Amino acid sequence: MIPAVTLPADSKVRIPVDLKLKPKWRFETSHRVFQSESGEKFAPRGQTAKE
Repeated sequence: MIPAVTLPADSKVRIPVDLKLKPKWRFETSHRVFQSESGEKFAPRGQTAKE
C-alpha cells in the first residue's frame, strides 16, 4: 500500500502492511510474533524489507 500523502522520514506514523500467512500460522499481537500450530515462533523485528 502506498500512502496518499508523502510522510516525513522522521514521522512516527506506521504504514499498514497486508500479509498472507502460510497455512497453520498466525500473528500473536500481544507478543508481536508469528507462531505456527507446532509452537515455532518468528519475530521479524529489524528483518523487514526497507525502501
